[in-house]
Amino acid sequence: MKSIEVFAGSVREYIKFDVNRKLRDLRKFLIEKRYIDDDDTHAWRFLSPYVEDLSGDLSEAIIGKDGSENFIAIKDFLYGSNKVRMTDIKRAKSDLIGVGVDYLSAGDIEVKITLNRSITSDKFQPMMMENVRPANKDANKTNFVNVVVCEKETAIGFLVTSKTHGGFGLSIIPREGDYFISEGYATTPTVGLSTYAKTGKAIQVVSFKDLDIPSRQSIGHRRVTVKAWRLISYKRDGKTIQVDGGARPMSFRSNGVDVVSGDSIEGGAFKEGEQTDGEVGGIEGVYDDANDVLGTVEIDFFVFKTREDARRVIDSRVEPIYD
Repeated sequence: MKSIEVFAGSVREYIKFDVNRKLRDLRKFLIEKRYIDDDDTHAWRFLSPYVEDLSGDLSEAIIGKDGSENFIAIKDFLYGSNKVRMTDIKRAKSDLIGVGVDYLSAGDIEVKITLNRSITSDKFQPMMMENVRPANKDANKTNFVNVVVCEKETAIGFLVTSKTHGGFGLSIIPREGDYFISEGYATTPTVGLSTYAKTGKAIQVVSFKDLDIPSRQSIGHRRVTVKAWRLISYKRDGKTIQVDGGARPMSFRSNGVDVVSGDSIEGGAFKEGEQTDGEVGGIEGVYDDANDVLGTVEIDFFVFKTREDARRVIDSRVEPIYD
């Protein structure tokens, strides 16, 4: 018998179970204990923390009830953890499934969403996922790839890195609402932004409902585009500085499959927080090429409804250990 932790929507339960038994046996136990429902309105499926093709649609991570579930031993499903996650593929407000990562990337750039600890040190680190899809593909027609989920009122920063350039032009702009920075320049391979450039106030993530944004307009307020382009040279102390190139080592990325309960989140939006430090720009004699785009990362932001929701989802994450 082994102590395992089961996550299924709002359910989080510790149970003792023989992990040599099959997933189907665990399902039967969970139904008998009323941890999950077995009716026409629900379709709970076990979710694997690992799939071979992390760039695909992640269907392989959802274990078939009448197929693989009958043959997979629980011990072979844990990947070094004691956690079992389930997702409801019939839920109207669909769960989100994606690959948990340390940064989001496209082309030459990497983007990490950071916690602005000087403003909201009591919040959890934002959760980042790429290659995101709804568990119930019929319930959500919105197309998104990169997702960040935060606690409400979290102050965030954007840490942007070029893998091959010593500097770059940068914009970070929500589809709707005030821009964070419309045109700034980094003179190092990595730069951070944690304020609205025109006001110097912190960037805080809230629910679109908190700002009385109509649901039909919510997508535009939660979606942010980070764009970097080529900076060729700039002037400092009257001297022209050429921006160098050259590959740099890539940082670590985790590759576990994560699930976020659809009932635990709402679409995000942004507001100005306290006055803080952090800005991009302040150089002269810029020579750039805005048409030479180094990378564009589009991110959809969501917020957890409660801190308990945040804790449960974050604690359910698994970084697979392979034999």
